[in-house]
Amino acid sequence: MHATIPFVNREEELRVLEKMSYTGRYLPLYIYGPEGCGKTRLMKELVNLLNRRENYITLYIDTHSPTRTVEEALKPTIQKIIDIVGEVMEGVQEPIGKSIALLLSKILNQIAGKIRVKGKHLTIIIDEVSTSIGLEKTSWYLKYLQNLSETLLETHKPESILIIATTSEGQSLSEVMRHTYTDVKLIWNLNEESAKKLLLELGISSEKKQDEIWRLTGGNPRAIIEIVRDYEGDINAWKEKISNIRITPMLKQVKEKGLIKHLVKAVETPDDITETLEQILIQHNLIIYKAPRTLTNSKVEENSELGIGKYYAWQIPVYREVLKEIL
Repeated sequence: MHATIPFVNREEELRVLEKMSYTGRYLPLYIYGPEGCGKTRLMKELVNLLNRRENYITLYIDTHSPTRTVEEALKPTIQKIIDIVGEVMEGVQEPIGKSIALLLSKILNQIAGKIRVKGKHLTIIIDEVSTSIGLEKTSWYLKYLQNLSETLLETHKPESILIIATTSEGQSLSEVMRHTYTDVKLIWNLNEESAKKLLLELGISSEKKQDEIWRLTGGNPRAIIEIVRDYEGDINAWKEKISNIRITPMLKQVKEKGLIKHLVKAVETPDDITETLEQILIQHNLIIYKAPRTLTNSKVEENSELGIGKYYAWQIPVYREVLKEIL
């Protein structure tokens, strides 16, 4: 079994979320970012941190995992709350995570009936909400969360409430940003220094190898770990997998729409993208809208080498690299 994956350079985001958990927020947070950038790990680290505090009640829901048990869907929520949720969910059909998210109001009322909520700091995290609830229902669900927050404050009088929903897809983003009942924040890949620190902790000490992996992953933790552990550092084999699984299906769709020339431009400059091509690339989770500010209130800087423009970016540079080789 592999050792635990190091938690690298998310301390600032963790501090921001910790403060939000204490002060509370009126609007739910809608946190998005590239696939594999570390959103779930950050959320679980927050829950582990808050679980050690006396005046905090925290509920984490993995809505996307194909789990068969309430306990698996809620880890690392404390066992007492898992047991309460289990009572509510008895007899409910799968998928468990999605069902918990949709029954959240009933579940929280049940928790409040067995655990004192008044004067406590309440944090609720719904992880990977869009892919499980459905893209067409994401805006409705975020409005539901905002109404739920108001109801909980009025009915059970917690000291504060923080509700977070996360997603790794970008299709729901344009619809969500049209409304005022949520606050959109971005989490990005690791910077170069942190990515190389992670690589060193994973056993990659060669500066040349570190530079190559950084250039292709742009600091995406999942991609880094996949190269090192699943592909044992074989970058060519990893790129071949990317080409076959991620790029080829998209290219077929782009060719059918007659958009190859537009794709060539987007490979060079991600901001130079047509609306139809944007929809295809976002649908395949290859490109992302990166204009919103991050959790730490910073902007993701433009970087032509990594394919990061002013408004759009390739989620990880290898997508652009593979396309350059093909096109």
